[in-house]
Amino acid sequence: MDVWTAIEYTGSALGMIGATTNSYGQRWAPFTWPVWLASNALLVCLAAFRHEWGLCAMQSYYTFTSINGLRLSRRDRAVKAVELASDETAGKVHLSTTHTNLEKH
Repeated sequence: MDVWTAIEYTGSALGMIGATTNSYGQRWAPFTWPVWLASNALLVCLAAFRHEWGLCAMQSYYTFTSINGLRLSRRDRAVKAVELASDETAGKVHLSTTHTNLEKH
């Protein structure tokens, strides 16, 4: 097997792994985008090497969508982390004020 055939199979396998993780929903989204990005990079290189410019253009666009998906996925996780931290902080404040109110009565 030559290197380009290995790249073809690896890129295809990574694309299928990404599709599988994506099918499980948001919980697996953080794993999907990097896998697809690696697949896209390999398949862009393969298509360019073989002078298959239509396929190269399509895989280049998929690379853009994978970068965008990765960016949005990371942003969403950061927002959720901030929301969880705020909820925990609010809960601690609530408990401490309740405790203080109980002592006064």
